[in-house]
Amino acid sequence: MIIGYIGGIFIAKMEGVQIEFGYQLTPQGPNRVVVVLEILKVILLVSKTVCIVKLVSFLLDILENNHQKLSEELNQRETSLIQNDRIVTLGSLASNVAHEIKNPLAGIKSMVSYLLSEEKNYLSNVEPLWYEKEKRILWKHRTKKEKREEMDMILQLFPFLERKDLFYFADRCIELGIDYRSFEEISSDDKDAWHFIFLWLKYKTMENANLLIANAIDRTEKVISTFQQFSKPFNSKEKEYVRIGEGVRDILILYNQYWEMNRILITEIDDQLKTYVNESAMKLVWSHLIFNSIQATQSKTGEIKVIVKMNDANSIEIRVIDNGVGIPKDLHKNIFQPFFTTKEKGEGIGLGLSICKSIVTEQGGSISFRSEPGKSEFIVTLPIIEKNPENEV
Repeated sequence: MIIGYIGGIFIAKMEGVQIEFGYQLTPQGPNRVVVVLEILKVILLVSKTVCIVKLVSFLLDILENNHQKLSEELNQRETSLIQNDRIVTLGSLASNVAHEIKNPLAGIKSMVSYLLSEEKNYLSNVEPLWYEKEKRILWKHRTKKEKREEMDMILQLFPFLERKDLFYFADRCIELGIDYRSFEEISSDDKDAWHFIFLWLKYKTMENANLLIANAIDRTEKVISTFQQFSKPFNSKEKEYVRIGEGVRDILILYNQYWEMNRILITEIDDQLKTYVNESAMKLVWSHLIFNSIQATQSKTGEIKVIVKMNDANSIEIRVIDNGVGIPKDLHKNIFQPFFTTKEKGEGIGLGLSICKSIVTEQGGSISFRSEPGKSEFIVTLPIIEKNPENEV
């Protein structure tokens, strides 16, 4: 551009135009060119060009940043939708599975109860006062060593029983926790008494089995019910008064295999603490926090502690503490950001804690954490709401 200006002035001079180089500005005309004015024009033009370039560059930077933010937001929403869809799908599947499982379970529970009642009726027909006799039975807790020792002792003390009856009698006494001394005064000739004893042992065995089956069915139904609730956090805003401790215990049941096999679980849960929240959403929070602790700990030395209590601010405080590797300090500021994860590739997509924070905030609570090598602690605080805010005037 400058060369073009210089070339134009040279051509004008060749055409006979007067060129002024003085500092005093004089009016230009068709036959006079003032170089100072032309230089000022060039400077002004260059300044305009620089400003335009800077402005265009600035606008391009803004567009690029907005594009990046928009792309991240779209990715976040897409992943959230996928996650939400998975949870809803899981809930729908759990609902269908629950329907298919609960009916047979109810049938099993009902039939076992019926068989027990029939056995009880038969026992009552044989001996109407059997319940009074049962009160005289002695009970005893045995260690594994004592069980082996007393098995041999029972086999020696009642040799008059037939072999198959003797082993059945000894086995039932050991397994049911019955003290064999309850039967020492019954003679071998009292056939009616021994007939009643074997009927009673059969009934007590069925009673014990009925209790175990009923507990197993109740636990299975509880697990299925918890899975069903996982479909609700994203499509339901319903809140209700719930006992926070009960929801935490429901989630602990889901991960029961970890406590039974290779990790230590310590709980300090106040089951009386209640507040007004979306229970299914909060169960999702407990699930994320507890499973994160499981993944952070070693299979043989892992220890996880769950505390539910009232804090000094009269709020409900839920703490999940583990003895895992901890979170490096330089990553603390990113821990609740979407898509950020400290796990190995394939173990997580970094949405768990982000979802937890969103849910807890929506319930009027807060979530924080402390972490150092060998220990991490996540703290959820929920307000105690004694009245339904929607019904207040």
